[in-house]
Amino acid sequence: MNRVNDLEPDDEAQTETALRPSKRAPFRWPFKFNMVTAGAFLFICAVGVGCAYLILSNHLISQGFTLNTAKTRVAELTKQNQELELAVMQGESYERVSGRIAALGMVAVGNVEYVEIKNSGVAMR
Repeated sequence: MNRVNDLEPDDEAQTETALRPSKRAPFRWPFKFNMVTAGAFLFICAVGVGCAYLILSNHLISQGFTLNTAKTRVAELTKQNQELELAVMQGESYERVSGRIAALGMVAVGNVEYVEIKNSGVAMR
């Protein structure tokens, strides 16, 4: 049983157009595709990839120089910080402080007694 023959006339027109190949023109390239155009296309792609490679490698190299400069700066600041901490420790040393006390004419501290307050249970209102 043939399904196309069993359809009504309205359906027959739709079925024929669905089964019939379209009258659309096949796709045509706007240029002739041969070895010369393929070679030109590959050359343009190679130049584009080469330019992208150069741009990216230049960017990475400049970031490397920036990172190296920052590491050098950190090392310099760490060394300077250690020197300043050493100068502070020398300024706070006992010999330096006692020499300044004598130069200012202050009296040296003798035996120190501390007052001790005992907590007594006092209730407050």
